[in-house]
Amino acid sequence: MAALRRVRDRDYDWTLGDPGRLHWTRRAARLAALVLPFDRHGVGRDLAGAAWRGGVAGARRVAGALTRPPDFEETIMSRRLRCVWIRIPKTASESTLAAMLGSDPDCRVFKMNYAELYELRPEAREWFTFAFVRHPFERALSFWSEIHFAHERYADRADVQKRRSDYMFERCYGLSETRDFDDYCRWLRTPYAADSCVDRHVASQSALLAAAAGGRGRPLDFIGRMENLDADWRRVAARIGASIPKPPLAHSAVGWEAAPDAVKATRAARAGFLTERNKALLAARYADDLELGGYSPAGPGAGGPSRR
Repeated sequence: MAALRRVRDRDYDWTLGDPGRLHWTRRAARLAALVLPFDRHGVGRDLAGAAWRGGVAGARRVAGALTRPPDFEETIMSRRLRCVWIRIPKTASESTLAAMLGSDPDCRVFKMNYAELYELRPEAREWFTFAFVRHPFERALSFWSEIHFAHERYADRADVQKRRSDYMFERCYGLSETRDFDDYCRWLRTPYAADSCVDRHVASQSALLAAAAGGRGRPLDFIGRMENLDADWRRVAARIGASIPKPPLAHSAVGWEAAPDAVKATRAARAGFLTERNKALLAARYADDLELGGYSPAGPGAGGPSRR
């Protein structure tokens, strides 16, 4: 990893028009080939190939993808409700945020883990803490669908969604734009999708919660499941005194404010992507998430009870 960081950080003085470019490209390729010669996933090969095609800049992009600090922490604190919510993307977080803001318009978002938050706001140490999780197969499908198709569904936000998709493809090195869910599942098993460097929309939920704890935070008081969102949110609302007993359907696979039947139909259609091979790949990648939520590796709808 230290060698990858050196490839990422080292600045070479060359330009595209420099006659010494080929020299630097070969040098970078040789350096890249030595970085991970033992790597079974081909990172060394990828690094060398990127260096050969794009020079040192290409090598640095691959190295940067593997050494980029993850952007995990997003903690929402409500002084009025005396609670701390760990927001995990793709777990009805837009709906939950709408319910939180509806109950406390002054709740604040902090880009830090809650151990750091407690140092900033010591009074929050005794407040109620909670999060929601989702079956990792459905969560993977949701993110894949969003980056490929969201800008086509939401005509009023197409430009924003397209820029977001472009950013995610840039952020997630090696992620295919072929719209093939099989390719996405295979990519999830590469080092470029590891929790140590990937975007939080891809990272495992267990890693996000561990990062939120900062290595020294107390366990959450409640972990609900998106599949039981109405009932689990009612439990949270009763505990914190939220004025909205049911989160509004702010976002879904088929559009904003979609009817429940349309959501169910879309989820049923998406289930066809979960072939046995893809489920095996996803189960291996998100084994901790299956255990965290008491979910079944057989797929959504076959899970066990929530863990709280």
